[in-house]
Amino acid sequence: MNIQRILAVGCIAMTTLPGATAQAQPVDLTDAERAWLAAHPQITLGPLGDYTPVQFIDEHGVHRGLAADYVARIEELLSIQFTLVHTDTWQEILDKARDRQIDVIALAAETTDRMTYLSFTSPYLDLPAVIIARDTVEKQLTLADLAGLRVAVTQGYAVHDYLTESHPGLLLDPVVDTRTGLRKVSFGMSDVFISDLAVASHFIQQEGITNLRVVGESGYVYHMGFATRNDWPVLAGILEKALAAIPPDERAAIFRSWISLSNETEPASRTLMFVLLGTIASVVAVAVSVIVWNASLHRRVRQRTGQIEESEERIRRIIGTALDAVITMNAGGIVTGWSDQAETTFGWTREEATGRVLAELIIPERLREAHQKGIARFLATAEGPVLNRRIEITGLHKQGHEIPVELAIAPIQTGATFEFCAFVRDITERRKAKEEIERHQDELEHRVTERTAELQRAKEAAEQALGEVKQLQGLLPICSYCKRVREGEQYTLSVEAYLAEHTDAQLSHGVCPDCYEKHVRPEVERL
Repeated sequence: MNIQRILAVGCIAMTTLPGATAQAQPVDLTDAERAWLAAHPQITLGPLGDYTPVQFIDEHGVHRGLAADYVARIEELLSIQFTLVHTDTWQEILDKARDRQIDVIALAAETTDRMTYLSFTSPYLDLPAVIIARDTVEKQLTLADLAGLRVAVTQGYAVHDYLTESHPGLLLDPVVDTRTGLRKVSFGMSDVFISDLAVASHFIQQEGITNLRVVGESGYVYHMGFATRNDWPVLAGILEKALAAIPPDERAAIFRSWISLSNETEPASRTLMFVLLGTIASVVAVAVSVIVWNASLHRRVRQRTGQIEESEERIRRIIGTALDAVITMNAGGIVTGWSDQAETTFGWTREEATGRVLAELIIPERLREAHQKGIARFLATAEGPVLNRRIEITGLHKQGHEIPVELAIAPIQTGATFEFCAFVRDITERRKAKEEIERHQDELEHRVTERTAELQRAKEAAEQALGEVKQLQGLLPICSYCKRVREGEQYTLSVEAYLAEHTDAQLSHGVCPDCYEKHVRPEVERL
């Protein structure tokens, strides 16, 4: 039995599993995910140019191979078109992905280092890595037998990371690609080459290399799927859904189209067949286990669903007693939750609001564009200037009038996407009270200003009057007989003279009525 026939048996086994003949299902994207795709019309993809038959760039510059067929199917399901970024080596693909010049890698296995800058979908291709040596090596080898040998491995591949971390004592000889690794072993420049089975078999046949054979298993299996930049979690969720929409029979057809089923070439070794058969048997065993486990899981799901529904009802009651309006929406801006207080604040009932675009319900038209841009910016950058803090803003009531509200928004990540929870408080009365206080303060300040001006004017008038008067202060000694004022030891000046000298007052003399009757009249009558 040859390699291709073993692979064909594996494909047939997978297509006969329950659900294998299911038709492709449409991708059930959320409004937020559709909005995200619309906001990102150009998504770059890095294909590996020399990884036949899994993926390669042909002489016309076209991306082909098993992974390329998956990419094309994903594009069809999502109605998008990836922009290819061509590179020379796998390491260059990783470097560009780390620098955010490549958004998606069509086929990659998860490693500890890559997880620092990439997210991974479920794998759609599993390839065992085997040990390949010259045919002069007769015995079967394990990794433990490779101590002291020159072990060629493709630089940057997942198995390279695996060997570096798990077997640091090996003398590794990194190479740029599979073709180079095979040639180095064939020419005696390296002792063994560790590579995935399918690609190594293809290049052995294509290059016509006749002195190599599989001498053992590495213990490592590539579990490869799509990889996306990890600062775009929404994209990872979208690709995961698209992959899930491709049924097993279609996956098997893609597999068969790139793995020849002819009988022209025998396997490189019996170990090769055993590895493949073991892989197929594992798949079948896992599938049977899944069927049994699903039955148990279904019962647990029903029980857990009841618990969740009870918990959700309790949460609804708690939210219903909140004094603030509580509103939840998904990343597409669609209302998913609407509390009783939200009905009171904005006039819309829960039935009217749920499923509607939030911006159309409670945000004035002049502010809607900024609201939508804010959501898009957060989904793209995970940053938002109004999130996780209280702000005062204007809301829109169902009846059309605007109301002042205090708003706090918290993003909640659910899987690969986000929901938003808003706490809203009508501050109409508080705003009125504040305006009334400010009005009284303005009036008081005006009155104080006027009164201060009046006092200032009175002060200035008094100072002016006082400036025109010289006041005599203290004891002024006057002789009781001569009516002269004492200065020092002498009585020199009359009262009139003293006042004229020490003040600005001008004195005038007259006769009072009493003196007139007492002194003047008698004198006049005598005349």
